[in-house]
Amino acid sequence: MSRRNGLARPPVEQTPHAPTGLATLLDMQTLILRDIAAGHPAAALAERLCGLAEQHAPGRAASLMRTRPDGRLGVLAAPAVPGPLRAALDGLQPGPAAGSCGVAIYTGAPALVEDAQTDPRWDDLRDLATAYQIRSCWSHPIRQGERVLGTFALTGPDRALPDAATRRMLDHCTAIAGSILLLAELQEERERQDRRLRRVTGFNAMLAQANQLAANRPDRAALYEGICRIAVQHGGVRLAWVGAPDPTQQFQVFAAAGATGFLAQVFVTADPALPEGRGLSGIAWRDARTIVRQRFAPDTMLGPWLEAARSFGLGAGAAMPLLLRGQPVAVLHVYADEEGVLDAELVALLEKLAGTVGRALDALDQERRYDRLAGLHAALLAEGEVLLEAQSDAEMLRRTCERLADGGLFHLAWVARPDGEGVLRRLAGAGPGVSDIVQMRLTLADTPPSIAARCWLAGEMVFHNHLPDDPGLARFFEVFRVTGWHSVIAVPIHRGQALFAVLALGSREPDLFDGELTALCERIGQLLGRGLDAFDLKETLERERGRQFQLARHDPLTGLPNRLQFEEHLGHALARSRRQGRPLAVCLLDIDDFKPVNDSFGHAAGDTLLRQAAARLREGLRRSDLIARLGGDEFVLAIEDLGTATVLPALLDRMNEALSRPFDLGEGRMARIGLSMGVAIAPDDGEEPDLLMRRADAALYAAKARKATRTENWRRWTPEITQADAPAPGLTDAYGPEAARLLANAAALWPGIIDAFIAEFYRDLAQQPAAARVLGVLSAAEMHKLRATQTRHLLHLVTPVLDREAVERAAEPIGRTHALVGVDGALMVQAAGLLQTSLGEHLATRPLRPIERQNLMAVIALRLQDDSAAQMQAHTRTLAAFFDHLLRRLPSADAPWADVVQGELDALAALPGMRGCGLMQPDAEGRFQVLASSSGFGLTFDRVRAATGLTPAIAPDRPEGRGLTASAWQSGEVQTAANFLEDPAPLRGVRWPAASACEAQPRCP
Repeated sequence: MSRRNGLARPPVEQTPHAPTGLATLLDMQTLILRDIAAGHPAAALAERLCGLAEQHAPGRAASLMRTRPDGRLGVLAAPAVPGPLRAALDGLQPGPAAGSCGVAIYTGAPALVEDAQTDPRWDDLRDLATAYQIRSCWSHPIRQGERVLGTFALTGPDRALPDAATRRMLDHCTAIAGSILLLAELQEERERQDRRLRRVTGFNAMLAQANQLAANRPDRAALYEGICRIAVQHGGVRLAWVGAPDPTQQFQVFAAAGATGFLAQVFVTADPALPEGRGLSGIAWRDARTIVRQRFAPDTMLGPWLEAARSFGLGAGAAMPLLLRGQPVAVLHVYADEEGVLDAELVALLEKLAGTVGRALDALDQERRYDRLAGLHAALLAEGEVLLEAQSDAEMLRRTCERLADGGLFHLAWVARPDGEGVLRRLAGAGPGVSDIVQMRLTLADTPPSIAARCWLAGEMVFHNHLPDDPGLARFFEVFRVTGWHSVIAVPIHRGQALFAVLALGSREPDLFDGELTALCERIGQLLGRGLDAFDLKETLERERGRQFQLARHDPLTGLPNRLQFEEHLGHALARSRRQGRPLAVCLLDIDDFKPVNDSFGHAAGDTLLRQAAARLREGLRRSDLIARLGGDEFVLAIEDLGTATVLPALLDRMNEALSRPFDLGEGRMARIGLSMGVAIAPDDGEEPDLLMRRADAALYAAKARKATRTENWRRWTPEITQADAPAPGLTDAYGPEAARLLANAAALWPGIIDAFIAEFYRDLAQQPAAARVLGVLSAAEMHKLRATQTRHLLHLVTPVLDREAVERAAEPIGRTHALVGVDGALMVQAAGLLQTSLGEHLATRPLRPIERQNLMAVIALRLQDDSAAQMQAHTRTLAAFFDHLLRRLPSADAPWADVVQGELDALAALPGMRGCGLMQPDAEGRFQVLASSSGFGLTFDRVRAATGLTPAIAPDRPEGRGLTASAWQSGEVQTAANFLEDPAPLRGVRWPAASACEAQPRCP
């Protein structure tokens, strides 16, 4: 039989095969281990192992199978096994009759089958054995401790058992296969973490885009369409759609993006009586809560859509209700292309996305309600138009007053806010009575206060329908007589949730302000506040966008482009140079004698000199040239349209002349500096940006080294420049000897740089609400310890001799702690980015060569990437432990209550970060007693009681009745102490061993 249809092989001329000896086995191991060390894919190594085994066992087919998470076997490599047979064996369920490999996994021992046609261990696979002429099959389990990773097997068409030499080879191959399977797990885990980090980054980008979309206030259809598009484009989900049930309870699709063909093939309803109504959509709609399922499977709620999901590559899915005034109006669905990837962090981001849509819906609904309300009164009809058309806040206030006064209803429309002396100053006004109210000079100190002052002082709407009849306003009677005012209302205007101004409306009509009109006026004030907030938000976004763009591409000191913008420009410039066939020069500049300026006059004077030098250099350039600051006193210049390289000296001399004139540093201080330059010209000296930069740096280094004897202050790169003058190429190994050398050379810099970063980091972190909530519960001592711990961790990261494993070990407890205190993954990723940016900014001020600084940043970036990935992995594992606990199977109803309680307390205490759990109940005297507890909790409770003389009790008038336990019992609500040691309540500030947080929950009997 041919190889295509079975394991039998056509006869070939062969020399007798010598038994496999120890040297041969060691050679095989050396080959595989070398490939493992080289980082080859595990699947390729498995194929190679099988091929080597087959060379030493002619006529037999080698296979390496691995145990999948579902317990079945999957084929990792079997190069000599026919494709249909491999497909049939993939997914094999281990058992006592599941063939040699299935039996080896089932028993945990080698399964050496002499004849598969008759051996009962092959009963379940007899048809395959017959069809493919399988007779002998020898399979060894691959173990790691108690785990069975998979099997290694040799299969042949003849009846036989392995001889001693073949047994040795099998043992040896099995050991090597174990290393390969462990490598496969490691590679898959790294790939999974990489995918997860990309997904988290994508979800955060999705959320940012969604917030921007919502800020633009699109209509509902555009909002739904935009959210689906953003989820697919930026969040990387396979399918996103928004829908709601119609009167028949069938879901109708409002918007969709991605694999939308899935929706055309499925039926979704909100009817709980139907299977299609008990999926994600139906439950999310009925219960108004997020529903997540990690996979489509026949035995889950997603079973009705399994086949369609497979056709369109859908994995995990989630449905979030979109709420308007607390009620669902639609459901947002997202589906990933992988199973099991929607972890707690990603779901939290999706819920934030749904919250963003809900807030946008609320905003849209509010606008509609404002429009309807404005329609009740013609005088106020145009207010929405004013808000939309105004180009500034001053214009908005002015036009609002004009519209309100023009309608004839109001004699006065006036917006004012108190100045530093408490005098109400006009911001805008309209109507015949404006001049009269300005002449009144209203202040907050008036006794009795005016209507406008009362509104400001109370922060609430105030109105009066009979001004001339109020004796408290007697001092204004003459004004009322002249103006004819009878009714007035003052409405607060809030901007950014703070009181900003007062809108006062006066009328000659008495009893004007009834319930409907006062509500309308209050709405106008709110609408003005929202309009002002919209202006502020728009201006903030524009400023932030401009600031981020400026910071990302410009040097903050000189305003020149930075390295990032220069590198972007250089790539385009080189492309133009190649198209036009004209040379391009890259010139690195270094200011001579800059350090004495700093030493003599101080860093402020040095900054002044750098700004002036940058301005002079920029003024001497043509429009086609670009100069950038790399950091410190180093600049880089790209010179295009040279025509020929012969014109370069004149250009460089002009730059030298620009800096040779004295610099006025103020206060009578003058300074002179020099300039050293290194030049590389494309295409003669290279055509790649990195190569040109390195060669220009080498030329600069050579020019500076010969500063005392040189006749020109610049030098062009030539091949004669020694290797010692040439910088090393970019680094990719963050743990190798070159990385260690760079870090060691910069060792003296790290303490100062890291201390500066820590100060900046925590100052900025305190401005972020999510981080401030965590930091706000720390005492001064704990805050000091936190900063010291982070400083040690960062210093550890820049230790010259370090390996990736040490980085990951140090990062694990940090990731676990972040998960426990509620720091989400997005903030962790943001912190890593801030650190990298800050270190780069501080390194830019240090006396380093540009290439050395670039390589240092590359090393730091790679180490930070490993550190961040390890923290995220520990963060995920910690959260997974809690969710696994929540999703575990509940005890059976007939289990003894005491056993159930004890098991639950022990399980809770075993979770990451937990120190102990106890179940307490008040006795007849109201004192709480421990009914059950995890190990050590009861003893600790007794020690605290003995040390303090206090026992939690139902006694609100006594100290022991105001702790967590008593408060939870009395209120029927969860009570928490974010920092147990710092909480001022009795029994909370007691120093419990190793405890810093506590939660008490009431339990109904």
